[in-house]
Amino acid sequence: MRFEEGSEFITLHKEVNLDDILCMKEQRVVGNDNCVSYKGICSQIPPVSDRNHFVRARVMVHEHSDGRMSVFHGSDRLLTTELTNRLPWFRLTCEGRSMLLFRLRICLLIMESVWLWTIQIQRNQT
Repeated sequence: MRFEEGSEFITLHKEVNLDDILCMKEQRVVGNDNCVSYKGICSQIPPVSDRNHFVRARVMVHEHSDGRMSVFHGSDRLLTTELTNRLPWFRLTCEGRSMLLFRLRICLLIMESVWLWTIQIQRNQT
């Protein structure tokens, strides 16, 4: 790292990958089938040159903001895959989720109103 003249910022080293730093991280234990389970997705870890399996090994799962998932054992990246089984509304921002919930509430109120209206009509007919 070095300081730039006239700036308070430090230049980032070329080997630093911000994508692996700015992500959600969870530790997992590899199952007996050499698979890691994360958010309902089971991904099998392929063998690497110095190791045939990672059964019962502790690994770190990184969930990236673009929907990818990476599995690390120490500093070695073992696997990168897409989190394809996630529903698209899981990726909504907080504002998008609150708007979705608002629309669902409106739909429920409309359905309740229609239901009450039909009950009232049925009572008037008898």
